[in-house]
Amino acid sequence: MGSVGIIGGGISGLALASALERSSTFAISLYDTGSRAFGGRASSRKLQGIPVDHSVQFFIGKNPQFLKQVALWEQANVVQKWSGPIGTLQPDSSFQPFPDQLTRYIGSSDHGMQALSSHMAAQLKRCKLHSNVWVSPSNGLRLYD
Repeated sequence: MGSVGIIGGGISGLALASALERSSTFAISLYDTGSRAFGGRASSRKLQGIPVDHSVQFFIGKNPQFLKQVALWEQANVVQKWSGPIGTLQPDSSFQPFPDQLTRYIGSSDHGMQALSSHMAAQLKRCKLHSNVWVSPSNGLRLYD
């Protein structure tokens, strides 16, 4: 049995930890700089009680295997299909809808995208989660209090 350290507690780091739990006997540790919650770019904060996603507002899925996972997240109420208009504001302040017909998924109404990363972190059984840790390329781990 070996050990694996994952740097970054965003969606990719959490997905890697989950895959390693399913497919290996490695001792797994995940390190993240966030002090509030895991999620990286898929994290949210609340503003006057309303979740605000400050980086990833939605995601799309095309791969059938990934869409099966998305369906499980929908059943767990951590993501939902976006049903409203989506597009960009133009320089003249007009709204330009996206021309594609892709299905976009957003986080839960109560917690935004943070619901997805929190759910993924909670599903981990063997992985040791370390938050508020800076991993320097030259100085190793630094724990912050």
